[in-house]
Amino acid sequence: MERLFLVGLMGAGKSTVGRRCAERLEIEYVDNDTEFARLAGESTTAFASHGPAALHAIEAEYVRQLLGRQGPFVAGLPASVADQPDLAAEVRVAGFAVYLRARADTLAARTRVDPRRPWLDGDSSQTLESMFEARDVAFQAMADVVIDVDELTTDFITDEIVRAVASL
Repeated sequence: MERLFLVGLMGAGKSTVGRRCAERLEIEYVDNDTEFARLAGESTTAFASHGPAALHAIEAEYVRQLLGRQGPFVAGLPASVADQPDLAAEVRVAGFAVYLRARADTLAARTRVDPRRPWLDGDSSQTLESMFEARDVAFQAMADVVIDVDELTTDFITDEIVRAVASL
């Protein structure tokens, strides 16, 4: 396994689980927020003020750069990759992809306490439910493994991913 990609909506646990998987697999963890800031010249929070189209364009560029990067590594991908079928198909063949699938109420509870999510204001549950409905099928299509994470601990999720990678 050269490259492990974690996909899912914001709050699904891509960063937390990604760091743990990289540690367990003894490979590099590529931090989405750090790499985005390097590429865009500002944080995702600051860049969000440019609007969704600009944000998604930079996210797509980040994913393209990541696909060209040599492994081994673990990386969480921005959820907008699901909106771009060609890019999602490239992810599917470029490495092992795991979809961390979570219900909107789980995602809302997790993102509510994260100030880096300025585009989720008010009732984020409804926004996240719309995102889930729009992207769930695409995430499933790009993933080698789907893990419903709502009731699971980070350690259990990490163990499941490490087992799946070991079986390759």
